[in-house]
Amino acid sequence: MTPHFVVAPLTTEHALSITTWRYAGKWSVYDSRPEEGPYEAEEGYAAVLDGDTLAGFLCVGAEARVPGLTEEPGVVDLGVGMNPALVGQGHGRRFGTAVLDHLRATGTDRVRIVVQSWNTRSLRLAARIGFTETGRHHADVEYVVLHADLRSGEGGDGLHRAVELVRGDEVVR
Repeated sequence: MTPHFVVAPLTTEHALSITTWRYAGKWSVYDSRPEEGPYEAEEGYAAVLDGDTLAGFLCVGAEARVPGLTEEPGVVDLGVGMNPALVGQGHGRRFGTAVLDHLRATGTDRVRIVVQSWNTRSLRLAARIGFTETGRHHADVEYVVLHADLRSGEGGDGLHRAVELVRGDEVVR
């Protein structure tokens, strides 16, 4: 069955579940670090659900920004993580589109993501959903900096579809 991804508030149960996620091979750099504590909604985190199943998370703002990268006025920094049990099964485009549609519906116009340069899988996905490379950032590793303009229909695969979005306790369609 094809997942139907929606963005919802991050619960304590979701946050604790994410601390147990482990990615295979070199993707283990994306593992949560339980010693840093669980993610919190107050820090810009939200859940991405498929029905009642936690499919992933998103993070916006300062928590999503790679160290050493400065804030850009009018641009929202975005980080995402997909449940490792779903990775590599062809769900990335729908997952990414749901996240961008959520941001668009909440008034976000411009988005920046940063992907480690070796992660060609994520870079290909980012390009497919409307991100373009705008630079490189060097910290502990090399990152590719990408931007999407949600106002132009770019980003989110240009889809302007009704997605059930949750903001706080309110459902936005």
